[in-house]
Amino acid sequence: EELNFVCTQVDERTDATVYWLDQLWQGIPVSGYGFRVEAGADGAAQFVSGSYLQGISVDVSGALAAESCTAALELYPGEQIAASRQVILEEKGQVVLCWEFHIVGADPLMERLVFCDTFTGEPVKTRMMAMS
Repeated sequence: EELNFVCTQVDERTDATVYWLDQLWQGIPVSGYGFRVEAGADGAAQFVSGSYLQGISVDVSGALAAESCTAALELYPGEQIAASRQVILEEKGQVVLCWEFHIVGADPLMERLVFCDTFTGEPVKTRMMAMS
């Protein structure tokens, strides 16, 4: 099993530096899994929190292109897809290869991530950003 992490954000503060490490599986981000590491001025870790997903077994071949999945998205007037990427998603005990679409528009309360199964193109989950 390949277990890797990548530093996706660094926040340098006066008393500490905070690193966000996102889990990767075969180079694909694992949505919602990773670690937050807070290091003191001397570089030593002072606080670590987070988790990782074990036992991932997902077929990454034969997946649909992102464009093939956008037909199932419900976009309201003025909304658009700001970004998309392939991710591993754990949902209801199932591990699914998904396209993650970041949807934005005029109403910031409607900003959301929509996850679509890369093999069926159907939406699997919606995560509202205002609630995160």
